[in-house]
Amino acid sequence: MAYSLRVEPARDEDFPRMMEILVPAFQAFSFNQLTGEIDTVEGRAAAAEHHLRTKHEHEEKYPSCAFSIKCVHINNKTGEETIISSVHCGIYDRERTEAEYKTHAYFLTADWVEDKEIRQQAKDSLEALLDARVKWMGGRPYGVLMWMATDPVFGRLGGATKCVQWFIDRCSELNIPAYLEASDAGAPVYQKLGFEIVDYVDCGGVTLPIMIRWPKNYSEDDKKPALAST
Repeated sequence: MAYSLRVEPARDEDFPRMMEILVPAFQAFSFNQLTGEIDTVEGRAAAAEHHLRTKHEHEEKYPSCAFSIKCVHINNKTGEETIISSVHCGIYDRERTEAEYKTHAYFLTADWVEDKEIRQQAKDSLEALLDARVKWMGGRPYGVLMWMATDPVFGRLGGATKCVQWFIDRCSELNIPAYLEASDAGAPVYQKLGFEIVDYVDCGGVTLPIMIRWPKNYSEDDKKPALAST
């Protein structure tokens, strides 16, 4: 085979390359436009700073699993290695207090935006999405897949699928639900991996399916939203 793939935790020095992949994939969303995380040198650098801070904060509180994951493409002829996919996996491996589960990851807060009106617009664009996470998971342990992207040059090689499988494996080891928001195009792929659509949420004018892969030992009651409302 001409190439092989390896999935492993990302290092801090990987973030500039990861943002080259992630920022173009998500820059059309209102949140990214409002917060300046767009595909420019400055926008990618800002995104790297915000995502790296989030990684450090999460891993300090929940050190059992890596937060940021990369898929590396290895050219088996030359030995050249290239990061082709990246994803953030928020693994919450313990029960959390209300204060904890209502405090969202830094890169979802827009707290770095100086203009108060624009900052609030950015927060509002993600409010329904974050409220849905709280509604479904509350303080119970779970994992959430965020910001997954693949370099289009290396598309259809299986990098994203390998990242998702890494996430699924960690959640299965901990016997916790695996949660994500998908696109309509991506939902069938996740369904083949054992996820089911449980709800829909508006994210900046785009409707996204909410998908959960439940542990096999969960009852129907276990699969209900953790909270009646947010």
